[in-house]
Amino acid sequence: MRRIYFFLSIFLLLGACRPDRTPVLINEQIPQGLRDAVKQLNTSMFQAMRTNQLEFLEQRFSTSFRKRLMSIEAAINNFQGLIPDVAFEPLDDYWVQPNALIQQPYLAGPSHTYFLQPDNQTLEQYFSLVVFQQKSSSLLAICTYVKEGGTWKMDNFQMGYKDYFGRDALHYFEQSKTELQADHLLNAYLDMLLVRDLRQPGGKLFQYRLDAEMSQFEQRVLDQIKSSYQLPLELEQIASKPELLSVGPQFSPNGHLPQISYQTNLSIQDESGLAQECDQIHALIEDLYPGIKTYSATIMYQVVNKESKSKGGSKSFVKKNQP
Repeated sequence: MRRIYFFLSIFLLLGACRPDRTPVLINEQIPQGLRDAVKQLNTSMFQAMRTNQLEFLEQRFSTSFRKRLMSIEAAINNFQGLIPDVAFEPLDDYWVQPNALIQQPYLAGPSHTYFLQPDNQTLEQYFSLVVFQQKSSSLLAICTYVKEGGTWKMDNFQMGYKDYFGRDALHYFEQSKTELQADHLLNAYLDMLLVRDLRQPGGKLFQYRLDAEMSQFEQRVLDQIKSSYQLPLELEQIASKPELLSVGPQFSPNGHLPQISYQTNLSIQDESGLAQECDQIHALIEDLYPGIKTYSATIMYQVVNKESKSKGGSKSFVKKNQP
């Protein structure tokens, strides 16, 4: 019974708040009581998502959201795996009055690095952006609420990676441009793959102001990669003639490092022969990909042969780069 009164008090407070004449209020412009109430509502929604409280969530989803989800149970099962069991911190809040977005259908972020593009321009809405900080990454969650029956109901929920090791898409974008200027094409490519991961942490609702520029630069890097590096590539300089298959960023506890996958003609059980072959590849790798040894302190090599490749087996080596 106490829990029922607790949630009732939240919704009464949310429903009782009245906007001033400003069509869009951001962060400190919003009455503190409303911001606190939405924060508590977020806490309740996240906890319900983590613990799969279907009835609780269904009652607090808007009619439109329930229709769009089609299978509420499947959606909530998906939400359950998304929400980390850590505290969240507010990033930005927007309180939008009815019809405020008709002439300007986007919300400019106070940091001037991003904007929101809501689908609905006519309803009263509240956008709550919060961040879940984890050890090596952070997640951005965007909770969209609309007024329904005098109370706020969740009308959309978006979540995605905001940064890796405190570095967001804008950081990797600038780093990629610097690498390209230094003629480190592969490094620029590796950074742009990370930009691609982090560019839309809030789905289509969230967009960086430099999104178009990032997209154009990404295509430029991809075009140069395709024209400069052809894979697979047989290394004729090495007697065993291994074949490079792919290069990409690999996550590690200390940051991302290049991972080079290649196919060997040696037995996958020949550990001594494989180690020697990998040393030979590592000695050549800077000539093949200028700058790669400056990207991180180590490079990971993943090796397969024809037999193990078909069975999904492989071996890995990590080689340190000389300072």
